[in-house]
Amino acid sequence: MPPDPDPAPAPSTPPPRPGPSGAAVWGDGTVTVRCGLPMPLPTGDPCSEVDGVDCAWRARQDGADSKLLITYGCSPAVEVRVDTRHTAPDAVLIDLSRLVEPIHQVRECV
Repeated sequence: MPPDPDPAPAPSTPPPRPGPSGAAVWGDGTVTVRCGLPMPLPTGDPCSEVDGVDCAWRARQDGADSKLLITYGCSPAVEVRVDTRHTAPDAVLIDLSRLVEPIHQVRECV
């Protein structure tokens, strides 16, 4: 069989980076979501409610340009890491709340 005269061009952007085991990654690693985590214990971390879903903001110790949050009072819990250089955490929270709202919430932020 003769070679293809018009081979497909190479992609102009690299493929998304692989995420940690058990995680889903969007936007070339801008947003990483891990599901099935244990429900967090009561915390002094800042906590907010977005569209009926409570989320605790976890402090980052590594100086990274990202925000880490975990759904609060839900079992199982969902953890989200947002690269703040490329996207706003608020927009991600609104989309996330629609996805995790069906998970039964047994505690609320205070």
